[in-house]
Order: sequence, then C-alpha cells, then structure tokens
Amino acid sequence: MLKICPVCGYDDLEELPYSDNNGSNPSHEVCPCCEFEFGYDDSNLNKTFNEYRNDWINNGFIFFLEDFKPEIWNFDIMNTQLNNTKKINYIPRIFNK
Repeated sequence: MLKICPVCGYDDLEELPYSDNNGSNPSHEVCPCCEFEFGYDDSNLNKTFNEYRNDWINNGFIFFLEDFKPEIWNFDIMNTQLNNTKKINYIPRIFNK
C-alpha cells in the first residue's frame, strides 16, 4: 500500500492515512506538507480532500514542516506532487454532508 496523502500527494508518510479505502481507522498522522490530519480534518472539519486541497492551494500551498520541504518548492513541483493522488482512492470520513 502507498503512504500517499490524499490531499496533496505527499508520498513519504510514516503510516497509511487509513486502514482501507473507506476511511476506516485513520492514522491521525499529520501530513508534513499540507497539514491535513487523517481522521480529524475530514471528520471534525467536515472537509472533503478536494475542499481541503483547494483551501491549501488558495492559501499559497505552504509546506507545513520545513524539515520535510524539498529544496525547491514551487507551483510546478506542487502540481507534479498532486499527481500522486491519482495512485490512491481514499474516501474522506465526512459525517455531516
């Protein structure tokens, strides 16, 4: 299984975001790139991956943890990273939509 963030496509997570594609058993890991916490931001903030992604991009796609940030971080690199989201198919844990 691929340890890819379903929001930003960061592909070096420590754990799988969820134990299965249905959003079961979230890891509660915080993505070092987009700051999405699996199991919190999707269920407590009721945001889909697309909604969170759009907010993150519109706010300047700031890389959350500088220690993990690539040497070059710009729109083209971010856009290439987003392609990783096509390799996975997680369903966010939205409860009130």
